[in-house]
Amino acid sequence: MDPPSTKVAPSHFLDGKTILVSGAGIAGLAFAVALAHQFAGETSTTRPRVIIFERDSYEERVGREGYTLSLRTEYNAGGGQILDRLGLYEQVRSVSVNAKEGAVEGGSFNVWHPDFRPFVRLAAQPIGPKRLVGMRIRRNALQKVLAHAAIDSGAEIHWQSAVASAKRIKDGRVEVSLDNGSIISGDILIAADGSRSKLGSLLRPNHDLDYAGVYCWSGIAKYASPEAIPKPVNRDWGVVVGAKDGLGGFFSPVDETSSLWCFSRRTSEPKEPLRYPIPQDRLDRLMEETTDAAASLAPLVKNLVSATNPDTVMQFNAMDRKPFSHSISTDGPSIYIGDANHAVSPFAGAGANLALMDAWDLAAAMKNCSSLGEAVKAYDALAVPRASKILKISHWTIDIVHATGIKLLLYTLILRVLGLFA
Repeated sequence: MDPPSTKVAPSHFLDGKTILVSGAGIAGLAFAVALAHQFAGETSTTRPRVIIFERDSYEERVGREGYTLSLRTEYNAGGGQILDRLGLYEQVRSVSVNAKEGAVEGGSFNVWHPDFRPFVRLAAQPIGPKRLVGMRIRRNALQKVLAHAAIDSGAEIHWQSAVASAKRIKDGRVEVSLDNGSIISGDILIAADGSRSKLGSLLRPNHDLDYAGVYCWSGIAKYASPEAIPKPVNRDWGVVVGAKDGLGGFFSPVDETSSLWCFSRRTSEPKEPLRYPIPQDRLDRLMEETTDAAASLAPLVKNLVSATNPDTVMQFNAMDRKPFSHSISTDGPSIYIGDANHAVSPFAGAGANLALMDAWDLAAAMKNCSSLGEAVKAYDALAVPRASKILKISHWTIDIVHATGIKLLLYTLILRVLGLFA
């Protein structure tokens, strides 16, 4: 009779490991929550330690960036489904722009004529047995939910601690230097530090952003009461197609008493980025340009412009970056997620969704694969094609919104047909 086997099952490759995350934005925070979710109830593996470094304070991170974004439920932009898997959907929904409305009646995406008659109106339709719907939400509201969820998951967040540099060390691990002089080592490094990734600029050649050919300027109109916000931008959001001289426009509710306007134009070269505080003479010229732009659209736009809080005005360029795959053997245990990998311009309307999906897919791959190399390969197989499709859609959207002449006629014909079936 053979003696009983004493063979010990191999441990998970993440057993007792330390994962360093640069950036407490949507991608970094969601990754921490997703990884904890993957290892919930696991008894045979010591859950990996997750340490997040964020250059801003907690108050700055959840208190700024009050503009809104879309959380969607489509195949390539399914942020809503990821939040549901994380157990955060209802909490996020409760602080969304359209929370007080019914699930279906809470606003819709539109493609508008310059007079705000809709070419196409796409109301959020419930998806799946849980009847999940897309929503608009302030970026800082989503950040706050994710930050608290990450802390509850056991992640350590070091606020006001920016990663200044990183390098691969002899044992195959990674070492990061913080801006306060501290040096921390870990087994895996997650770069979730945004489109202008510090780690990308340090560790990857040619990590620059590409100019998408359009510059934008925007502001937030503030009102004394919800009733004062002009309809339909008190509830609905969307783009204007067919404005004078190829002017683009995007409009969206921000909260119960605020709405955002954003104009855009094609240029061969990027414009000067401007944010608060903007020199008064430059702000005056920008608002003059805004007033001229509003004159070619419905009167409600002039209303929005006149109610704009000057502190919210900004000018920026639409930038993007093609997604890329990873090579652990060449580049070491450094993985880029969200905008640090595949930045998309605002015309994609999917940046937050991609960040959430990246976070979930990477965490799931890490749990289900037998090595980091295998996990990263599985992650890339999902993330790269998905982001590539979104990038193409964003360029197509830019082309439609700024079309003139014959191209505009063709696009408006297509939109009218789509409107019949929407």
